[in-house]
Amino acid sequence: MKDDEKKLPAYDLKDLVILIAEKHPTMRTILREVLHKFGVRKLYEASTPESGFEKFCDANPDIAFVDWGPEFDGMELLEKIRKDKRSPNRMVPVIIVTGYTEAHRVYEARDAGMTEFLAQPVSAEAIYKHMVKMIENARKFIKTDDYFGPDRRRHKGEYKGIERRKEVQASDGKPNGQKPKADSEGNESSS
Repeated sequence: MKDDEKKLPAYDLKDLVILIAEKHPTMRTILREVLHKFGVRKLYEASTPESGFEKFCDANPDIAFVDWGPEFDGMELLEKIRKDKRSPNRMVPVIIVTGYTEAHRVYEARDAGMTEFLAQPVSAEAIYKHMVKMIENARKFIKTDDYFGPDRRRHKGEYKGIERRKEVQASDGKPNGQKPKADSEGNESSS
């Protein structure tokens, strides 16, 4: 069996409370049916960001699936979940579900405090993998002047490698203004 074919662990999800905030009825149905197959029984649905936040406050879900597209401002809902004083759980895992997967959108969602990014079209396996990732690798939350959300760095433990975000240091130990160079495999080095 290959590494990418490993069997996913089975979790009992029947007690999870999940919010699906999605504009399109068909996508809400797909998510609802897939989650029912996983054993989830407590589902709340909303078709607008405004009603999504109301349901979020009423249901206090364990996970929120949030649409993001031209006619559904998922970033507005995510911002309310993370920053509004009425939010019952500012640290709830939020999975952004969208067909708009350009890198700048992924970064925008990450910087707004999403937990996971799920690209459409979705599959039951992709949904479950994201849920397993959140269960097994819960991320710490951080708060700065301009960000509140899960730690965007996906590391475990203390990093002991080369600090790539700092300038390259000259042989005398002082920064020389150069950025690290990448080798043919994309690995950065200071040589």
